[in-house]
Amino acid sequence: MPTSLIPRGRGTVLALHEPWPAPKSGGGDAGGAEPPVLVLPALALPALAYAPALEALRRRRRVLFLDLRGQGASARAAESAGRDDGDASSPPCPLPFWTTLRDDVLAAIESIGAPTVDLVGHSLGAGAAALAAAAAP
Repeated sequence: MPTSLIPRGRGTVLALHEPWPAPKSGGGDAGGAEPPVLVLPALALPALAYAPALEALRRRRRVLFLDLRGQGASARAAESAGRDDGDASSPPCPLPFWTTLRDDVLAAIESIGAPTVDLVGHSLGAGAAALAAAAAP
């Protein structure tokens, strides 16, 4: 399973998983094919937890999974949680947390390299997807 690591600075690295090969047709290639799907998980879940539910979609679409900061294979620096005391396990400050998640999703989209991406988010992932979509429709 290929995993790309996306450095986000100050000790934070995001893990972008692509567990299946892209379908032979579709998956965001040129020529009007459907864009890839980027899956964003709920709080405290690794993104690959959603892979079994999306197994059928992989036949038609390129499906990628992003572990958000501090989840799954992604690392989170203490300051990314809105704190500067080194305690990354404490609840984050709301505004810096959401804007950071939005920027992380936009960086993941850029790393995918497709002109557009469909976002699928659950709970925390849905909030991050909405903010990213609003920032870069």
